[in-house]
Amino acid sequence: MRLFASAAGRRLANSLGLTRHMNSTLANLCNYAEVLAKSADETTRAEDRTVYTQRLAAVARMFVAAYHGQRTELENMIASERRAFGWGYLSGVEGTAAEQAFDEFAKIIESEHEA
Repeated sequence: MRLFASAAGRRLANSLGLTRHMNSTLANLCNYAEVLAKSADETTRAEDRTVYTQRLAAVARMFVAAYHGQRTELENMIASERRAFGWGYLSGVEGTAAEQAFDEFAKIIESEHEA
């Protein structure tokens, strides 16, 4: 796993003058958002588009919590998202990619909590 998951995430975090820890969190969250957006664009299942939109809205809420240092709120949102993704409700290769990107982001945040 790369420390900075995406170039967009690095640019965003650097432009905001964030700490290395927050930079890493937001970069990985950006990676998840990019995968969600790509998966939403590429899915052929119309019924999945609403779910992708809801997940992208959740990413926005997670970004705000991370930016403001609301660790407990971020962890609660991740737990809620994990329950949703646990059902495997997004179809195809796109859904698998979205679930994997979320899982990578969530594991980073969860491992920081355990440390």
